[in-house]
Amino acid sequence: MSTGDQQPEQSNIRPAGGITCGSDGDDPRVGVMVTTKAELHLWVNGSDRGVIATTVPTPCFAFFELRGRYQQVSVLPPTHPS
Repeated sequence: MSTGDQQPEQSNIRPAGGITCGSDGDDPRVGVMVTTKAELHLWVNGSDRGVIATTVPTPCFAFFELRGRYQQVSVLPPTHPS
């Protein structure tokens, strides 16, 4: 048993490329959610696009790089999807 020299558990991240938002003319709504199983889900326009990372450590902080035409970024309190 080691003390103090343990490596943090690595997340297993899957690229989320190829996802288009707002193709129907509406402003895109993109979200992320970490489940109790430590899975990171990607949401686009209210649709769960699936798990994009596993073994996500908590607390987890989101970082977004915005490109193109964006007018607003909102951070919402934790809730359960309906």
